[in-house]
Amino acid sequence: MFRLTGLGGCVLLVLAFVVGTGQSGDKKQEVPTKKFGLPANWKKIGASDEQRKKYQEIKNSFYTKMKVLNDQLSQMKKQETREVLSLLTEDQKAQLRKILSERTGEKLPEKKTTKKVVEDKAKKEEKKEKE
Repeated sequence: MFRLTGLGGCVLLVLAFVVGTGQSGDKKQEVPTKKFGLPANWKKIGASDEQRKKYQEIKNSFYTKMKVLNDQLSQMKKQETREVLSLLTEDQKAQLRKILSERTGEKLPEKKTTKKVVEDKAKKEEKKEKE
């Protein structure tokens, strides 16, 4: 099981690098610039304004790239979970939900059916009407 998990992690990393270096037609996400504090003792050694400006540019450049990669990794983890869980039958998923909730209180994500979505909307409308 550990080998399978390790292999899955390696595949995800390789895929992230391939996807990250590829060209796509997607619009770039606007990541706001961030003000980073200078590293320890840079003020003491007399870092110039030009050095401080370049430092901020470099940090923001990498911050933007890491934000995009973290978002991609998060999406890939969700997709992996969906695909792995799709291997199980509905009975197995129900058993797994029960086991997880008994052991740790952890819950297996439930797939919302159209009926469930409609019920949730109806409950929200009822709450609004009561207010």
